[in-house]
Amino acid sequence: MLKKIFILILPILLLSCSTPKLPPADLPQERTVGTIEPAPILPPDTRTDVIERLRSQAERRQDWVNYLQLTEQLWAASEHTRKLELEQNTLQTLSQLNPATLTKLRQSNSYTVADWAWFIDSQRLTGLARLEELRNIELIAEDLAFQPRLLADQILEAELALAAPEIIAVMLPLSGRLETIGKQVRAGILKSYWHQNSQSQLIFYDTETTRDIHSLYLQAKQAGAEKIIGPLTRENIQTLSRYPVTDVIALNRIDNPSSFIQLGLHPINEKQQIIQQLNQQCARHIALLHSNQTSDISFAQQLNQAWSKQHRFAMNQQVYSVNSHNLRTEMASILNVNLSQERGNYLSRIIQQPVEYEPRTRQDLDTMLLIGDDRSLSVLGPQLEFFQLNLNLIGTSKLTPQQLYNQPPQRDLKHIRFPTHPASLFESPLRNNLEALGWDSYLIAHHSKQLEPDMFIQGSLGKHYFPADQQVDTKLVWAQFENNGRLNPVNRFANSFYWQHQTKTPQKDQVRQQLLDEIFQFPLDLQGTSVE
Repeated sequence: MLKKIFILILPILLLSCSTPKLPPADLPQERTVGTIEPAPILPPDTRTDVIERLRSQAERRQDWVNYLQLTEQLWAASEHTRKLELEQNTLQTLSQLNPATLTKLRQSNSYTVADWAWFIDSQRLTGLARLEELRNIELIAEDLAFQPRLLADQILEAELALAAPEIIAVMLPLSGRLETIGKQVRAGILKSYWHQNSQSQLIFYDTETTRDIHSLYLQAKQAGAEKIIGPLTRENIQTLSRYPVTDVIALNRIDNPSSFIQLGLHPINEKQQIIQQLNQQCARHIALLHSNQTSDISFAQQLNQAWSKQHRFAMNQQVYSVNSHNLRTEMASILNVNLSQERGNYLSRIIQQPVEYEPRTRQDLDTMLLIGDDRSLSVLGPQLEFFQLNLNLIGTSKLTPQQLYNQPPQRDLKHIRFPTHPASLFESPLRNNLEALGWDSYLIAHHSKQLEPDMFIQGSLGKHYFPADQQVDTKLVWAQFENNGRLNPVNRFANSFYWQHQTKTPQKDQVRQQLLDEIFQFPLDLQGTSVE
C-alpha cells in the first residue's frame, strides 16, 4: 500500500525541482526609471551684446579702466573679423588720450590696463626707442588683444622706418693743405659704409671749393641730404653754429655749444676719466710731469685743479721740454733729489771734508702722471730704472699709437697705463685715428634716427654719449704697455663697434631676465680692406 502511494507522489516532487521557463526574448521588459525629457530650446546668447553696451557706456564716461577690461572680454568672445575691428578701434580711441591719463593708466594694478596704456604710450616714441619699446611689450604682454597682429604690424612698421635708405652728405677738405687729413677721414667713412652693407647714398663735397660753408650746407640739403658729416675745421663749425642747423655731425669741437653734434678725436671728459682711474688705484700723492706744449700745459692745469677740488693734496707739477733727450733733471726735481744733494753738501761744509753719500728720493709718491706723446716719454724708462722707482704710471690718450693696432712695441713705455681708443687694441680695417673718426661719424649719421638721450654708440674711438649740449661725451678704454712693449687692454671689453642702449630697469615684476641691451652689432671681421 505504501509503495503505491510513493509512486504517485514521485512525479510531483520531480516537477517541483525543475528550472522555470524564461519569458520569450522579444517581449519588452518593464522599465524601473523615469523617461529622459528632451533638452529645452534656449534663447540666443546675448552676452556679447551686453558687453558691447557696457563698453560703449564706459567710453562715454571716459572710464578707461572698465573700457579696457570690457574690450578684452569682448575680444575673447568675438569672431575673427570683429576681433580685428576691436583692435583698430581701441588703438584709435586710446591714441587720443593725453599723456597724463596714459601715465595714470600705466600705474593701474590691472596688468590688462597697464599694458594697454604702455602699448599706446609707445606710439609717441620714434626711431629705435619705439622699436625697442614695442619689442619689450612683445616679451611681457603676451596674452592681450593687441597680440599678435596689431603689435606685429607696429614692430614691422618701426623696423622698416629704421631700415629706409637715406642720403648722407659729407663735407671734407679733399684738396688744399688739409687734403691728406680729409681723405683719411673719408677712408674711414667708406670703410664703415661698406662694412655695414649700407644702402644709403653718400654725396661728398670738397669744402676747399668755397669760402661759404653755409651755402655748401644748403646745396647738400637741396640734393636731399638728411644728415651731413662735417665740416672739419673749427672756423667752418663756428660759422654753421650761427644758423639753426640740427642735422650736422661736426668733426671737431668749438668752445661754445651748438644745435648739432660735435665729435672730436680727443674726449672732452678725459680729465674725469683719469681722476676716476686714480681714485680706483687709491692714489694720494701724485707727481704730474708734462711737456711745455701749450695744450699739455693747459690740460695739466685743468687736471690739477679738478683733482684739488676733490682731494686734500694737490699734484706736484713739473714741466719738461719736448726737445729734451732725457728727463733726469726733471725727474730729480720732482723726486726732491736736489734737496737730498743740498743736505749732503751742507753736511760736507759743516765737517769741512768730503762726504760720500747717495741722494735719496722722496718716499711718499705713489703715482706719476705723465702728459705727452710716445716720442717725448720714451726716455722715461731709463730714468725710472736709474732712480729705482716703483710707481703707478698713468698717461693720457696722447699715447695712443698713430698706427692703431699695427704699432711697433714700445718697451721704453712699459707699465704705463692710459686711456685710449678701442680700435688701437685689436685688429680692424682702420689704420689710424683719422679713419676711426670717419668710421664713428658714419655710425652716428647712419643711426641718427635712433639717437635718444639715454643711448650710446660703441664706436672705434670709444663709447659715445649724446648730452643736451651736443658735445659728444666719449668714454675711452684703459690699456697698458706690457714688459715686451705690446699694448693690451686693462679690462676685457667688447671688441666690436656697434650700436647699444643703456640697461633699463624692468618695468614688470614678471620679467624673469634682464632685457637685452644690444641692438645691432658689427664685429670687425673684414680682412685686407683698403681704400685707394
